[in-house]
Amino acid sequence: MFKIPRLFVMMFMQYFVQGAWNMTIGAVLATYNMKESIGTTYSLLGLATIISPLFIGMIADCFTKSNFNFTHLKWLSYVATTYLYFRR
Repeated sequence: MFKIPRLFVMMFMQYFVQGAWNMTIGAVLATYNMKESIGTTYSLLGLATIISPLFIGMIADCFTKSNFNFTHLKWLSYVATTYLYFRR
């Protein structure tokens, strides 16, 4: 019934978490003695953001409805991010 507000909230949550993670990923990698891969991580992040939805979309369209996969993958990403944040 109210799909647009729910979609707005879900997309806001995705980009909020992604933006917050982008700001700290260099510090996290440096903490775990992975300083040499910081540049590679930042350079491949944009490419992965473009390519990964294409592959997920191809797989999703073959087997299930797109909105079902979109919703579940977003919630899976929220749960994984929250788990990794509080795991310290």
